[in-house]
Amino acid sequence: MRTLFLLALAAVPTPALAQNQPIASHVEIIGEAAPVCVMRPPADHSGVNASFRSVSAGAGRIRIEQLADPVDATPHAAEIRVLLPVICNAPHRVVLRSGNGGLRLEGPRPSQSEPFRQFLPYQLGISWGGDQARRSSDAAGPLMIAAGAARSGEMEVMFTLAGGGAPLVAGTYSDEIIIEVQVAS
Repeated sequence: MRTLFLLALAAVPTPALAQNQPIASHVEIIGEAAPVCVMRPPADHSGVNASFRSVSAGAGRIRIEQLADPVDATPHAAEIRVLLPVICNAPHRVVLRSGNGGLRLEGPRPSQSEPFRQFLPYQLGISWGGDQARRSSDAAGPLMIAAGAARSGEMEVMFTLAGGGAPLVAGTYSDEIIIEVQVAS
């Protein structure tokens, strides 16, 4: 009987043996970076007969120093390049559009102004991560660059006004350029 008792003891686990057995568990860590594009105020600008001034965090103003020649009222050439710091962590697109399609005379317009003009188209351009696009402000539809991957750096926005041509009616000319950087859907 003594032998049977010893066998029974060997078959029953003791508390000391149970503590030496490993217990496994795992914890997953999951996070998600939402797609986002951020554009900061301009980092730099350079121009000829044009200057740039930040108005707020998301707005600026390009001023053409001398739009028309004081002798014959013909347009003077102007050019400016503005560098915007941009970061997009996903595929995205850049869209530029002109509110008026060009520089348009503000306020009441004379009904007959021949040979003078009241509207002045210009060239718009974007350079972003090796991609470039350029077109006239009065062309149909917006100017776009589609970026198939995340990018970070300085986007260059260009405004170029050709000089010469028919004289301008006296007054203030303006346009609004809208720049959008949007995550691709």
